[in-house]
Amino acid sequence: MYKSYCNLLLLFLFITIFSCEDESFPYVPPSNENPVAVDFTENFGSQINAGFFGQVVDENQSPIENVTITIGNVTATTDAFGVFSINSASAFENFAYVTAEKQGYITGSRTLIPAQNEINQIKIILIEKDIVETIDSGQASTVNLPNGSSVSFDGNFVTAQGTPYNGLVNVIFEHLSPDNSRMTDMMPGMLYAQNTQGNAVVLETYGMLAVELESTGGEPLQLAQGSRSIITIPLPNNASNPPSSIPLWYFDEADGYWKEEGQASLQGNTYVGEVSHFTFWNYDFPYPPINLCITLRDENGNVLPNTALDLYSSLLNVTGTYGFTNANGVECGLVPADEELTVTVFGGICPGDAFTTTIGPFSFDVNITIVVESQDNITFTGNFLTCEGDNVTNGYVQITVGETSQTIPVTDGEVNFTQVNCGATSYAFQGIDVENSEITNVISGTIDDNTSAIDLGTFNACTVIEDADGDSVLDIFEDFNGDGDLENDDTDGDGVPNYLDEDDDGDGINTIDEDYDGDNDPTNDDTDGDGLPNYLDDDDLNLSAAETGGDGCEPVIYNFDALFANVFNVPNTDYVFYETEADAEAEINALTLPYTLPFAEAVLNPVIFVRATSTITGQTDTAGVFLFLNYLDTDNDGLTDCEEITGIDDPSSNLSPSGTSDPNDPNDPNAVPINSPDDLNLELCDDNNDGSTTVDLSLYNSHFIGTANPVDYVITYHSSEIDAVNNINPLPILYQNISNPEILFVRITEAINTNNFDIALLTLEVIAPPVSPVDFSITECDGDGDGFATFDLTTAEEEVLALNSDVEITFIDPANNPIVDLQAYTETSGTVSVEIVDIISGCITIAILELIVDSGC
Repeated sequence: MYKSYCNLLLLFLFITIFSCEDESFPYVPPSNENPVAVDFTENFGSQINAGFFGQVVDENQSPIENVTITIGNVTATTDAFGVFSINSASAFENFAYVTAEKQGYITGSRTLIPAQNEINQIKIILIEKDIVETIDSGQASTVNLPNGSSVSFDGNFVTAQGTPYNGLVNVIFEHLSPDNSRMTDMMPGMLYAQNTQGNAVVLETYGMLAVELESTGGEPLQLAQGSRSIITIPLPNNASNPPSSIPLWYFDEADGYWKEEGQASLQGNTYVGEVSHFTFWNYDFPYPPINLCITLRDENGNVLPNTALDLYSSLLNVTGTYGFTNANGVECGLVPADEELTVTVFGGICPGDAFTTTIGPFSFDVNITIVVESQDNITFTGNFLTCEGDNVTNGYVQITVGETSQTIPVTDGEVNFTQVNCGATSYAFQGIDVENSEITNVISGTIDDNTSAIDLGTFNACTVIEDADGDSVLDIFEDFNGDGDLENDDTDGDGVPNYLDEDDDGDGINTIDEDYDGDNDPTNDDTDGDGLPNYLDDDDLNLSAAETGGDGCEPVIYNFDALFANVFNVPNTDYVFYETEADAEAEINALTLPYTLPFAEAVLNPVIFVRATSTITGQTDTAGVFLFLNYLDTDNDGLTDCEEITGIDDPSSNLSPSGTSDPNDPNDPNAVPINSPDDLNLELCDDNNDGSTTVDLSLYNSHFIGTANPVDYVITYHSSEIDAVNNINPLPILYQNISNPEILFVRITEAINTNNFDIALLTLEVIAPPVSPVDFSITECDGDGDGFATFDLTTAEEEVLALNSDVEITFIDPANNPIVDLQAYTETSGTVSVEIVDIISGCITIAILELIVDSGC
């Protein structure tokens, strides 16, 4: 379980039971806001050497590759799993500052108290630089977030060189709330600060704001000298009795800790304060710190390394993420003095069964040992070697037991750690040799409640972590069906497997050029928001034909609001409309919306064209937009209101006007009766493949009377012409054919004069539906024992096409969504629906495809 990797016992709390009269550590506003000139680094202790290991992920917990990690003068880069490893770096006894930087993200950092000559584990969540709003310099403005956070500007900005800036300003704005359990992984540094007297304090936060300003070209900006901004942060959900004023703190990115500057006042449910520059800002209450070391042991006296634990204050009753023990089962750091603390241990404990105990209060530095009640644990041991057979000295092992995963650093080739069973039935692990950029295969096995030890044996990292086609996607991540064979993964079906294909989706844009956010990782670019990254999506626009209705008569007005809300709403896409497809392709003579037409043209239901352009990729596409008239017949006389107003016939109505009339008067339709009805050939789909079907004959009455008023005619259907002429033996309206094809005789009789009638023919032909394969199933191997397998549905598609021609095939998952990637559909055993549509007849067969996951392969 990853919750935090900082080797720092830093309590992260927000106040929920607090009053201004709290006498434990009353906050006295300083008389001088300028920090006292002291050497704050004296708090850090002597310099030491320590190792650092950790992972950098995004806000969705997805690993981020190629993040630059800096510790002092040592740098490293995260790998494809977001992991970095530094065996030795210079730090202080009580202070190590780690930064994580990548283009497109707000700089992340972690400050911790390192264990000397130990591997110190951390986790950092990078926040993506999302532009919330673009404002103009020279104008006062306020930028708001939906949760009530806001920041105001007076319009005066400067560049990094201090020169005045004029132009558009992109505002990057993020609120970090204590309500978010991942806040400590997202915030910079740790909650350790220097107050205005120069003293070290620990903080309890009410929330933070990250604000960055950039020009439209990405140049960093700041407030001009003398300018002030007002920042507003809402209270956490469970805050009670918050103080009327609270100190403001900013994070010094150069020094790696918070510094007090100013105050904020409580206004309703928000704290409001004034700032003169931008970085992370924090509303916190300071407390004197003490140094606390916790050693975790099981009931047999064994230390518990790499074990997750949380702390929270019994007084405040609010949980704060804590961290992980080191290899010796020890975690040390700063906590508020004189407060009772509750320790909750998660590592090695089944979910929902966390071990909890109470410690303190402590008024001085202290070391304590906590004995954690044991559960059914599994001890994993093994030797991790390089491909040459040497011990891996800079690497790690990723191990998953059931649904719980851990990443364990390896410095001497030895793997030895304990993981709780929790009823899991399988495990899987993989080793990564950071030093040599090589990786092992995924190795898996089965376990049960009686498993207490697993000998992983000796395993070597011999698979080079490489990118054969140079597309910035490592080969190991181009095995989409997960079968360990890179040769059979070919997204665009061009015969070149993805790991060798520079254009994986065959859209004419090389994969490496579909890295639109510039972070050298095409896998996280999805400009149309369809869940499929651009480099695997040959249609980054998701453009399709659409239709919209028009209102009014002269002119008819087409409003596209519904289209923009429901169809033409792909993110980062511009839509422009044209009267002809040629104009759309040439991007000339663009239409102005709302679009209008004379009624005489609108009744023809014309087609206009939309040109979609991605503002990020530049990709374009064109589709038709079908225009129709919204049917309105106020007096219900069979003529639309527009037909009566204009006297122009609308072919979609039942009658034809003979002139203008009153749309509110049902007695003046001026309608023209039908003459000489046309015969009708009707093709019907056979539901059960027996050559017969049931049809509602009344559905076709309108065909035989044309534009005439239905109340003026009686329609009957007969099996012979003589019956129709004599008006006898009418067939039932719900009629089942007795031959195929079958001809029926339709009598159209004038209601007021039954001697005035005509006869038409209705031919019924029942069309056989598409054929579904017998024993329709696919079996795939569950290679890692997790109950899932990756199915290539194109094999089932080939079975259908072998039995049918001129059909369209759609695979539909259990949630009734179309399956997009047929070559790599991951699912447990079950079924999917296969819709087979005859393109010519429109007949549909729904087949059930059984998916079988073979766990014994």
